[in-house]
Amino acid sequence: MQTVLLIEDEQSIADTISSALQADNFSVVWKNLGREGIAVVQQQVIDLIILDVGLPDMNGFDVCKALRAMT
Repeated sequence: MQTVLLIEDEQSIADTISSALQADNFSVVWKNLGREGIAVVQQQVIDLIILDVGLPDMNGFDVCKALRAMT
């Protein structure tokens, strides 16, 4: 089973996306803060990241830059 990391601060949006992905047999890890998402990538293998641009703790573009710097 492939794992998707969803970084999204709006619960209703996260629920909708998570439900759709789980229906297609993906495992979903949901975090509502960019820093939490970065921590997940440091701890486990993630196959795909869905990233919101407007997060409360940091800009989604900065999260993307931090994630890319880890590879």
